[in-house]
Amino acid sequence: MGTVTKLTIVLFKGVHFNPSPMKKLIALSTISLLFIAHIFKALQWPGVDQLLILSLALFFPLFYVLDLRAQWKAGESKVLAISSFIGAFFLSEGLFFKIMHWPGGDQLLLISLGLVIPIYLVLRAILQPKSNRLANFSVLLFISLCWTSLFLLMNFPGNEVFLAITLFLTMLVILYELVKKEGQPIFQLVKHRHLVNASGIITFLLLINANRMPIRVLETDMTRHLTLQEQIDNEIALGSSLITASNQKLAVQLDAKTVDLLRHIDEVKFELISQVNGRACLGSARPLDKMAVLWSKNTKEQVGIAKLNLAALEQKIAIDATMHQLIGNDLKRIDKHRLGMRVWSQWINHQNEVIGLVQAQKADSVLTAAKIDVLKGQLQNLKKIEYSNYHELRNIHWVARTFDHATLVQALLRLTELQYEVVRYRTLALG
Repeated sequence: MGTVTKLTIVLFKGVHFNPSPMKKLIALSTISLLFIAHIFKALQWPGVDQLLILSLALFFPLFYVLDLRAQWKAGESKVLAISSFIGAFFLSEGLFFKIMHWPGGDQLLLISLGLVIPIYLVLRAILQPKSNRLANFSVLLFISLCWTSLFLLMNFPGNEVFLAITLFLTMLVILYELVKKEGQPIFQLVKHRHLVNASGIITFLLLINANRMPIRVLETDMTRHLTLQEQIDNEIALGSSLITASNQKLAVQLDAKTVDLLRHIDEVKFELISQVNGRACLGSARPLDKMAVLWSKNTKEQVGIAKLNLAALEQKIAIDATMHQLIGNDLKRIDKHRLGMRVWSQWINHQNEVIGLVQAQKADSVLTAAKIDVLKGQLQNLKKIEYSNYHELRNIHWVARTFDHATLVQALLRLTELQYEVVRYRTLALG
């Protein structure tokens, strides 16, 4: 959500040109609502979606409609006016769609930040006086800013380097504008354009920092993941200790199904890591190597999980890519082909199959019935929480609630927690 405040730079760029009271009112309303939305988001208060709808979906497009009308009447370049309007409109709606997790947000951002706005900036540079070096230099700067924002929003590799360079150059441009007229008091040089640009950049930085998970929370999750992997090994050993001659056949069938599900969840983890950090990140297994992500892979014949070292991941805080792979674009209508729903379906099917295996076992009827009741109770409890209210939304699936706004580390941790439930279910079936 932090990239939304980049719109402040573009928004007030139009205010400086032939401002009217209505345009000023709408512009100030948009900026105010964006800042209030950021505050509400940081404090986790309800109403963020409504504020974003008012600012990004209503006031911002309305402002640029008025600005387009003003430029058209003033006899400005029609090509510049139209390209500016299309770029700004697609940008605001793309950010709005992405924040709301609606389909089409990525496409709108690619069109605006990757194509329309850079074309507008190049055309404007061509029409600017050749002596205006700052304007020509600013074209490269704002194109870099567009592509940096696109890299951040789309979670492309290298975004941090682009961001650092772009923000550094932006501050140099602002400082140059402030001091280029020597001998004048600085308060006479500062115009609303400078103040808004500076405030937009500062807010942009603050929101990027606010959206980053605190280091202590990240370290806690990684430590929890290492501990959980050890707990899974202990639970597997406990379940294996319950295997006797009477349940040997059940154990063989049960282990085969457990291995399949654990391996499938491991493959989901590998896919998430590869999407964010690249496939080369996993490499070959290197046990207990602090620089290696993959410590060990499990064999197909043995119950267990792949051991991961999350501290070695280069990109640990990736939200959009994780949500896209596990949930899709809409929390209310999860794509059944996404990884999250596939894991959920296999987990439910696994429990039904385990119950069927236990029911087919020829053993003490009283103990078997009690065991079946316990297994069915676990399954029923899971189905009860399949759909539930989530913040202001109703009937949201467990997958969406579990992985919404989850970083890569959090998503991997929650998948490992699910693997623990799988091996615990094995212990219950063997006990």
